[in-house]
Amino acid sequence: MRLRDRVAIVTECGEGETYGVVWARALAREGAAVVLGDRDGARATAVAAELTAVTRELDRNATELQGLRERLQELRRAAAEARS
Repeated sequence: MRLRDRVAIVTECGEGETYGVVWARALAREGAAVVLGDRDGARATAVAAELTAVTRELDRNATELQGLRERLQELRRAAAEARS
């Protein structure tokens, strides 16, 4: 999530695996808010929907990871207390 709180503007999200689509996916995976533009509005909307699904999954995974980190800290504290 190196690009969290950053905005990226990506154009040319045309049909297929264009550079625009590939870059948009990569930027979204890194946490950027991606603004899409293309002459084909329906295509840009479809790519935006895909990116929304990907970022929701990333957010869900990050939340789960944070929960696991917190649980690990609790277990470490309990183990330290048990040793003393």
